[in-house]
This record gives sequence, structure tokens and C-alpha cells, in this order.
Amino acid sequence: MSEEKKEKPEKAAKSGKKPPIKIIIGVVVLLVIMVVAKGVLGKSKPKVKKTVSHQVGISLPMEEFLVNLTGGDHYLRATISLGMSKEVKEEETKEKMAPMRDAILTALSSKTLKDLSSEEGREKLKTDLVEKVNAAAGSDMVVKVYFTAFATQ
Repeated sequence: MSEEKKEKPEKAAKSGKKPPIKIIIGVVVLLVIMVVAKGVLGKSKPKVKKTVSHQVGISLPMEEFLVNLTGGDHYLRATISLGMSKEVKEEETKEKMAPMRDAILTALSSKTLKDLSSEEGREKLKTDLVEKVNAAAGSDMVVKVYFTAFATQ
């Protein structure tokens, strides 16, 4: 009996040490096939950020804005023109002038001097103005914002 007990652990040890070579080759082949398939079939078109590209129609010059900036004794003097969508008629802009000016004044006066000191800050302000003016107007009338004068102190 002692011999039988010795043989069983040896067999278990031999079978647990190395998996059969066929399994290893099969796994490697499967991985190679998966990598090749992903390379060939998985190629997707480059992700392109979808942006609404409205064409600018009329440019609507606004009267000068003079606002106190948040956080100190600084002010901003800016003249802005709004690039309106081609679908917008001039009569529509006149009807929405008061809410648009209010949205611009609110957005400008919420900024700090530090926000407006960099080019990135001014570009972000333009984006914010487009969003806020369109929200105030109730439609996507404004496509682009142009600063025709911009001074802080």
C-alpha cells in the first residue's frame, strides 16, 4: 500500500506541472488571430467631433459694453458684433435685441480680470456668449462672436 500512495502524488505532480503543448499552441494561435482581426476589421473611422457649421449671414454690431468685472476695481470696455446665422432676418434680431444685450452684460460682468487676460479666456468668453445669447433669444441665431474693441483696466 505504501507504494500505491507514493505513485498517486507523483502522477498528480506530473500532470499539474505543464499543460499539454497543444493547448499552449492553440492559445497563442487564438491570440494572434484576435490581434490580426482587430487590426483588419477593427479599424474604425477617426472620430470627428461633430460641430454644427452654420454659415454666418449678417453681422450685427452692438453698442459698446462697459461693465465692472467681478472681484475687484476692474472694468471691461468691449464692442461686440454678433455673426448671425444665414437663416436669420434683420427684423428678428431687432425683436430680440434687449434679451441679447442683457445676456451679454450678465456674461461679461461675471468674469474676472484674470479670466480675460489670456487668449484662451477670451475665446472661452466668445463661446459662452454664443451659448447665452442663443438661450436668451430662444433660438440658435448667433453663430459667432467678434470683439471689435476690447480693453480692461
